[in-house]
Amino acid sequence: MSCTSSTDDRWPVFDAKYKIEPGAGKPTNADLYQMLAYCTALNLRSGWILYAQGTEPATTWRVRNTNTTISYRPLNLRQPPEQLLKDVNHLADLAMREDAVSA
Repeated sequence: MSCTSSTDDRWPVFDAKYKIEPGAGKPTNADLYQMLAYCTALNLRSGWILYAQGTEPATTWRVRNTNTTISYRPLNLRQPPEQLLKDVNHLADLAMREDAVSA
């Protein structure tokens, strides 16, 4: 989902996957290409792929020959809903800060 503010500033896009991260600390190629397509079509600088569960640490890549970054983050859906909401809010804050820095 992507949002724009009332001043038409662009915000990062998130793609939440209800599946387990495939391993090796990175999303599937199909998920990466899908996120790149979102960022390109919406003219955004960053995109975030969230997996329902992951074993690898968070990672960010810069797409070669572009100004686009794609970040991967696992979410623990087994934690209490209050903590999951805190984690999601933290990711949204982090994405907004990183997007502001790259402006």
